[in-house]
Amino acid sequence: MPATIEGLAKEEPLAFMVAFVSEALRREWGDAINTVMYISGKDAAREIHVSESSESLEGAVEKLNSLLGGHWRMEVEEREGKRYAVFKQCRLRELYRKAGIGDGKPLPFCFFHAGFIAGILERTLGRRVDLKPISRGDDACIEELILG
Repeated sequence: MPATIEGLAKEEPLAFMVAFVSEALRREWGDAINTVMYISGKDAAREIHVSESSESLEGAVEKLNSLLGGHWRMEVEEREGKRYAVFKQCRLRELYRKAGIGDGKPLPFCFFHAGFIAGILERTLGRRVDLKPISRGDDACIEELILG
């Protein structure tokens, strides 16, 4: 694992670019960029072939996790009457940690990811789904899951 930003740039240039573009977007555009990234993620989900539908959230999450090939893993938790998508495996969180950027708040690519996941779940469930990124912690990323 690269010990410095320079090491990340040399060893994993694509990871370096994703991490620092995300940080630059947040710095230059503030929270406004998060909406753009979320909508872009939902748009990207339309390009993915989803072969099966599911009537249950559990079934849709199982299909989603299979589609993501183990790079992300979503679990659903319920607390105080709300549902949350919990990503204990998150490639973006790992990338930001390697790059040493961020303060635990979701970065713009987190919102792209949330939009993408919501879009896939919408297509699988056949109803509106939204995810609202809440935190990007050391152990998990947490997003509020809103079903329409």
